[in-house]
Amino acid sequence: MPAKSAAADAAVLPLCSIARASQVLADPWALLVLRDCFRGATRFEDFLSLSAVSRTVLADRLKDLVAEGLLTKGAYQQHPPRFDYRLTPAGADALPMLLAFMHWGDTHRDHANGPPVQVRHHGCGRIMPAGAYCSHCRLPVDASSISFEPGPGAKGAEAQRIAKVLAGIRAREGRANASASEQGLRSGTVSYSTVSTPQD
Repeated sequence: MPAKSAAADAAVLPLCSIARASQVLADPWALLVLRDCFRGATRFEDFLSLSAVSRTVLADRLKDLVAEGLLTKGAYQQHPPRFDYRLTPAGADALPMLLAFMHWGDTHRDHANGPPVQVRHHGCGRIMPAGAYCSHCRLPVDASSISFEPGPGAKGAEAQRIAKVLAGIRAREGRANASASEQGLRSGTVSYSTVSTPQD
């Protein structure tokens, strides 16, 4: 994330929520890491597969987002140690902002190809315009009630590759959630992750 000026922080950040948020969220790679969290990525290799980010930059952004309280880091394997990253409530609250970015890009940078990604609202089953609520059924949306899928602007081998990666992530997370639910039923408690990616 960009280096911060102490003088600028003291003079500007207490007065403007946009300035404070931009210190965390204005970095392009940080936004793309959050984007991929909402697409279902949880592991380092997931993020590498979904973006053209270098390992060093990705490691730095994940560390920053954990430090800022947008992601949690937890071990899913001990030998060798491997970690996954999941959205906190603060991270999940970035969804409307990301959908607004998506809407702006679809409107002003689509190059006449149509949107490369569409958002389907599971509440009504329809493709929705980017926003904090579904304009079809008027229900509010969050990460658990939508899924991302290829749109009319997604063409060629790269679109197929991304679709395959996302399908694999959804299948893995579906198995993990089913296993966690089964263990919770056995123990009398059920634990849910902050954000889950539902099956299409």
